[in-house]
Amino acid sequence: MPVQFSALAVLVLCWLAVSLGRPQLGHRATLAVLGMVIAASFLPALVVAQVAGLDRAGLVLVVAVLLATFLAVSLIIDARSGQHAAASLGLLQYLATSRAEDPLEFLRGLQNHPQVDAAIVIREDALAGLSPDVLTRIFHVAPVLQKSAPPAFGQAADDHIAFLFDRFAATHILNVSDSPRLMIALSLPSLGTAPHADLELQVVQRMAYLLAQQKGGMVDD
Repeated sequence: MPVQFSALAVLVLCWLAVSLGRPQLGHRATLAVLGMVIAASFLPALVVAQVAGLDRAGLVLVVAVLLATFLAVSLIIDARSGQHAAASLGLLQYLATSRAEDPLEFLRGLQNHPQVDAAIVIREDALAGLSPDVLTRIFHVAPVLQKSAPPAFGQAADDHIAFLFDRFAATHILNVSDSPRLMIALSLPSLGTAPHADLELQVVQRMAYLLAQQKGGMVDD
């Protein structure tokens, strides 16, 4: 045989180990998916063997290559999804366990979070040259700004948003307080692609905003 089936079996076992660990999928569904993957490997292989005139050994080799490719790609996707889920869980855990009663204390804890590469607290004195009215209009509609998908509010607002992202090298900017103006610029390259990341950052923004409101908008050093 032209294929080492032991190596292919290791891939299958690894895929089963990962798939059976998913709480949202049952064992029958996992085995059904495995059957579909194997069938998806056989059908193209039969077409290739028919067109290329391959013999039995060639057919087995094509099936093995396709099956190994499907399984390897699936494992890579699962691994990345697991990393993103862990990043999201870490942020949610911080929100659940934080005992901060002051917005700056809350933000400083966020700065030390392992999933956050960089976090910069932005005060009014760092926003010289920007229009307060334009900033208020931006954050009234979008309290969480994402660099990969900035909102379109007109040329003046677009210039303000571009300046903020370039000035603070951030992937997200969260509005914390309107008066005095207080924001936080976050660099979250890993969390930015996580499922529900935008929703989780909105929760972070809302929690920080409510803490600032609780303090009456007065944020001391």
